[in-house]
Amino acid sequence: MRGKCKKFKGAMLLDAYILLFLRDEPNHGYNLVQKLNDCGFQINEPTIVYRQLKQLENMNYIYSKIFPSEEGPPKKVFYITKLGILYLEEISNLIKERINILNKFINEYERSGKNENSNSVN
Repeated sequence: MRGKCKKFKGAMLLDAYILLFLRDEPNHGYNLVQKLNDCGFQINEPTIVYRQLKQLENMNYIYSKIFPSEEGPPKKVFYITKLGILYLEEISNLIKERINILNKFINEYERSGKNENSNSVN
């Protein structure tokens, strides 16, 4: 079974959310950190997100433009590329495969829990 499912890494979920947010609208790092926290991530150190943004940019999944700001330093706004949209689709498919595997486990677990002839040893 292992050969059928591409390896899904936890960082891919972070990538997926960043790309999903950028597909909806261009954004800057601070807003992305807030959105990730709103989704349940616990981003205590924003440099994690900025590092991931830099990696995604190096891989040509996103690009950035710098805009002057009336308040504070210039803002770096990130945009998704066509390649980034393809990568987002690939991650989405991997997540769906992983959900199917997890659902099969839950179903099997619940089915086997109803079996009174347990093989457990006391």
